[in-house]
Amino acid sequence: MTPQSAIYKFMCSSELNVLLYDRRELSGQRNCHPAQVFGLKEEMRSSFSFIDGSFTNSWTDEEVEVATGNSAHPLAMHPLKLKSSYATIKSSARRRDLNCEPFATSYHSKFIGTVDYLWYSDGVVPTRVLDTLPFDSLRKTGGLPCKVIATVVTLFWLMSPFSWKLPGSFPRIRKKNIAESLLLSTSSLK
Repeated sequence: MTPQSAIYKFMCSSELNVLLYDRRELSGQRNCHPAQVFGLKEEMRSSFSFIDGSFTNSWTDEEVEVATGNSAHPLAMHPLKLKSSYATIKSSARRRDLNCEPFATSYHSKFIGTVDYLWYSDGVVPTRVLDTLPFDSLRKTGGLPCKVIATVVTLFWLMSPFSWKLPGSFPRIRKKNIAESLLLSTSSLK
């Protein structure tokens, strides 16, 4: 799921009317090809695909039942009050999207976007986050794995320490960017 997706909204708001969304695009990953994200290629649709799409994105009763548990009730709900650590701890617009989530936690030849999150609920609060690379730096890497940042994995790390939230207390919140973390980790190796 991407931060612009129906599923992300569901996680944050605890409810989702599935009939308001195309069932094939609930994850939001359809428009996350690097060429589209970086503005190198626009998605092209023919009039036939538009007509085809208007007939296939409606939900059957069976699909509504699978999604919500009741074919007569299109509202999916969950009891958790979830928040995203990264959306809570603000950062530079160079590093985050409009929802304050990282621009990307996964980046390869077919996809760039955020699909990993650190969710929390009542009783704890994030105190800081390890920020990801700025958008322009992401573009320069060309994807993961990447020799430039010496990684063999295909996603970016997310980290956030949490503290217990006691009634009436407000923990100090701060952010740490990836450059500071790399400096700290390399200096501890000496």
